[in-house]
Amino acid sequence: MSLKTSCLPTFILSCLFTAYGSDIRTIGQKQVDLQPIHDWKAAQAANRSNAQAARTIGERPLPHWKDLAVEEYVKSVGDPIVVVTLAGGATQTILLHNCPAALVAKLIRRQSLVEELKSAKFNASNAAAKALEKEGKASLSRRGSRKQRKEEAEAKANAKLAEKNEKTLAGEMATLNKAIASEGSLLAMATGATYAGFPVWDTGITSR
Repeated sequence: MSLKTSCLPTFILSCLFTAYGSDIRTIGQKQVDLQPIHDWKAAQAANRSNAQAARTIGERPLPHWKDLAVEEYVKSVGDPIVVVTLAGGATQTILLHNCPAALVAKLIRRQSLVEELKSAKFNASNAAAKALEKEGKASLSRRGSRKQRKEEAEAKANAKLAEKNEKTLAGEMATLNKAIASEGSLLAMATGATYAGFPVWDTGITSR
């Protein structure tokens, strides 16, 4: 269905374009529309296979706004201090204003999950070894004593639970990594200030 814009008042048109064609960020009292960056990226992606067309796209607009990939949470000093990868592959530890709270929560959860997964792998390995040992002892006699059979069954059940726990945590880690890669891809600008020894960057307050 086409939108007949000629029939719409100017105020409504303005609202529509702000909602669907703008990425407005506010830093301090200043607003900037980052939509030209998104449009430039879309044009690049569309023409990636056409070298001649790609050359006609021109330079990336708003060059002081950089692409960041947030990789790791360090600590918070009011705002989070994070390790980021800049376009080109260089890494830097920065203080990031207006970093999405949901992203910070995922980064913190991943830190604790690393230790949980390490422990789960250790437990699963030990449980599997113990189950094998109990199975071996039970098989030494023709039938195995009742106690040995019970211990073997318990050891095997524990091994299955430990393996299931490891797989559950590994699945959560995979999901977290995917979400962090997506949500951690941000546009931000260096403010030129430093705090606690770290350069201060800002994603701005977003409104669409």
